[in-house]
Amino acid sequence: MSVENVKRFYAELAHNAELEKEALSLQAKYADQEAVIDAFLLLAREHGFLFTEQDLVAYLYENAEEVPGSR
Repeated sequence: MSVENVKRFYAELAHNAELEKEALSLQAKYADQEAVIDAFLLLAREHGFLFTEQDLVAYLYENAEEVPGSR
């Protein structure tokens, strides 16, 4: 598991509109931020991208992006 896997998953989201739509819909499905993050990690895992919440946060911090569901 690594930040590199997060980077590759975001690249996949950029190239796969259906997957991106599914990822973005997670915020509407779950009110709790932790549930959104858990669902996002599961979605990534289902598509072969293994990483932890810590990897995700590190990637987002490095790239100045917001954690999914944190609004």
